[in-house]
Amino acid sequence: MKRTIWKMKLTSPMVALITSAIFFTGCSSSVPSEDTGHNHDSGGNHNIVASTSWTALIARTAGLDNIMILAPVEMKHPNEYDFKPGDIEKVNNADMVIYSEYEPFMKQILESAEIPKADRFVIQTENTPNVLNEQISSLAEKMGTTATANRALEEIESTFTEIGDEISKLDAADKRVVAQAYMAPVAESMGYEVVGVFGPAEVTPTQAAELAALKPALIIDNFNFPQGAEIGNLADIKVLELRNYPETEKQTLVELIQENAKKLGLNS
Repeated sequence: MKRTIWKMKLTSPMVALITSAIFFTGCSSSVPSEDTGHNHDSGGNHNIVASTSWTALIARTAGLDNIMILAPVEMKHPNEYDFKPGDIEKVNNADMVIYSEYEPFMKQILESAEIPKADRFVIQTENTPNVLNEQISSLAEKMGTTATANRALEEIESTFTEIGDEISKLDAADKRVVAQAYMAPVAESMGYEVVGVFGPAEVTPTQAAELAALKPALIIDNFNFPQGAEIGNLADIKVLELRNYPETEKQTLVELIQENAKKLGLNS
């Protein structure tokens, strides 16, 4: 039975991520695949295939290793990865394939692959405490790595709490931000007040002017899918690009969260 690691301690409510179908990065899509009772006893004894560095990051945080990533880590838009025939073989040979349903190349691969549904795990990609807790706990329970995952989740909880405590000390005006759609949940989970959202559709001149008129303290953009430059120009304020995908294959989830906090001028 899945065990919840924490309750949210941050001051701002969580927001639901826009659930439209997309072709670019940073979206949230679907729920994990049903647990079929696999009793994997070690994260290192299995051949894991992950669609992107982001789904691989979730898998590593859940205690898994020996992970092969399909889309190159350095890709600006991993969802646009043009898969190779050999990727189908990699998926067929995997003990578990981990992916998100919004990834077009994974849909194509799985149409040709023969890996059973029991060995597929669908990740909801959103780097917020509640979603991370649910996804990592579910995957760890399925793969038998709960103890390792619990330790990681405790560190993630502590990191978000420290960030939330720091943001809570800001003046109300400094907490007001406009955020790209896929970064809005991350911003709110940290404790910011998201007063406007842009994307994933193209930002029109009218929309940019309307968002700039809100006079936010900051524009929080998406590194992999930046759309906020014109809003920042009109409002004459900083545009900071945060990451959902890790910068390197070895970057941990806590390091990713902390790096985003540093970009925001926080010390956590």
